[in-house]
Amino acid sequence: MSTMKIEIKSWFDGSVLFRHEAKNNSIKLTVEAAVKVGANLYRANLHEANLHEANLYRANLYGATLYGANLHNAILVGANLHEAILVGANLHGANLHNAILYGASLHEANLHEANLYGASLDGAILDGASYGENIPLTRIPLHLLKLKWPILILDTHIKIGCELHPTEKWAAFSDEKIASMEPNALEFWKKYKDLILAAAKKHQMAGKQKKGR
Repeated sequence: MSTMKIEIKSWFDGSVLFRHEAKNNSIKLTVEAAVKVGANLYRANLHEANLHEANLYRANLYGATLYGANLHNAILVGANLHEAILVGANLHGANLHNAILYGASLHEANLHEANLYGASLDGAILDGASYGENIPLTRIPLHLLKLKWPILILDTHIKIGCELHPTEKWAAFSDEKIASMEPNALEFWKKYKDLILAAAKKHQMAGKQKKGR
């Protein structure tokens, strides 16, 4: 199996941020190695990099360009993606729990089934981003934490734990349907249903009003 020395460079000034001898010319292995040793990948040029299922736990990718990168199922828990360029990136199934995405550009990014619980998206550019087929992501999701299951309120949907459904379906679900989702789900839903739906209505209506201006 051939190996090759790969360099991760800064898109800003071309300086070398990390060097690594990787098998099969793998940028994924190189980036994982950099993250493992705590390398500073500030403003790293990872344009269109294939980082499928990469373990980038707590990576420092502040200001990095990941334009068009494949981050499908990547682990980005606690990663610093402050002002990162993720335009058109594939983040399908990526774990972004507690990731810092402040000011990141997520234009046209695919966030289908991504774990956004606890992610900081303040100031992020979401124009054209989506959370899945026919699920637009035009504004920062609302998080309701510290309950039995984390809750994510999107433009048109609500995600409770791993259950993702349109808001109107949550409102119409029968007790039998809710009970079939998880043990104790019905007890939870009866206790918090009004709170969750009220929060969703406020968040989603605010988004529609802003869009209509």
